[in-house]
Amino acid sequence: MRKTRSKSVLFLMELTIVILLFSISAAICMMIFAQAKQMSINSRDLTGAIMHLQSAAEIYKATGGDRNETSRLLGGEVVGGDISVKYSENWSPAAAEPTYELKMTKAADGSALFAVIRAGSAESVYELSVRIPGGEQR
Repeated sequence: MRKTRSKSVLFLMELTIVILLFSISAAICMMIFAQAKQMSINSRDLTGAIMHLQSAAEIYKATGGDRNETSRLLGGEVVGGDISVKYSENWSPAAAEPTYELKMTKAADGSALFAVIRAGSAESVYELSVRIPGGEQR
């Protein structure tokens, strides 16, 4: 009878260790998947920000630095001399409760326009400086 009991105890200890190892492995996998999802979201945000800022810079250059025309073409507004365009989570123009905001601000010396996309009130997602060579900015 003792041999049967000791085999049962050994089997239960082995089973407990295997379950513990599988639990630890599952926790590590879940952590890796969560980090991968966050990296995917950050990458999507950065790609959208780069695309919209480059588009805004090209429009700004094409209009010769005219902020009113640039704002009209981007679907934004001019507020205090700055161009402001608001976007929803999927990067479509949004008027109410935007997720992202593109802000184009003229440099103090008037030589360049600085464009920034921010996620809410957080840090900037992407920044870009725009200069029009030989062009007068309005």
